[in-house]
Amino acid sequence: MFRKPLPTTGAHKLGGSDEKKLRKQIVAAFPCASEDDAMALVPKKAELSLQKLAAPSRTQIYVGDGQPVFYDTSGKGDLFPTVFALWRAPGMLGEPVSVVGAPVSKFLISGADLMLPGVGRVPRIDFGRGRLFAVVVPGNPAPIAVGEAEMSSAEVRDAGGAGGKGHFLKILTTYRDALWEYAASHASRPQLVPNEGFLEKGVVPLGGAAHDDDDDDDVEEE
Repeated sequence: MFRKPLPTTGAHKLGGSDEKKLRKQIVAAFPCASEDDAMALVPKKAELSLQKLAAPSRTQIYVGDGQPVFYDTSGKGDLFPTVFALWRAPGMLGEPVSVVGAPVSKFLISGADLMLPGVGRVPRIDFGRGRLFAVVVPGNPAPIAVGEAEMSSAEVRDAGGAGGKGHFLKILTTYRDALWEYAASHASRPQLVPNEGFLEKGVVPLGGAAHDDDDDDDVEEE
């Protein structure tokens, strides 16, 4: 979704009442998010601002200390988390989806969606289409992407589960996409990676031993 540079327009700083409102929105919107998660995402006295994108887009981006943490595509409070948000609160979307190996990460970063052949583990929960999932590389707990399910849990099981056939996740935002680039160019110079496994062209397990048991059919280019 965020493959091209962001056409930003006006931004304004948010105050204490806005911070409290946003924390309440987070807990209400994400059942797995705790009060502690909301505080980690929107700390007291953080430098919080609302960045708007140029028309005709209605997208608004909540920026905390230089990191885009949430975006709202409708401008009506429909929050979607970024990888920066998930680095602050890893459990806010529940158990993540794991890819089969580190090389898959480079395709996701390049703009591919995640197909079932590229999935190593699907959370054992019931879910419908549209559910949001964090995506991780085996051996590295920090999410590399946020995806929206295009198959329900029942459809995933019918398709053979992880490693089966099907278009599983539409990838919404990733490490090193335009939201990440926005943070990279921010004047406050925020932290841009959660750990040493996040490299320029992909993400590897902590310790650096990449899993290479994937192939080009594991993903689908947009």
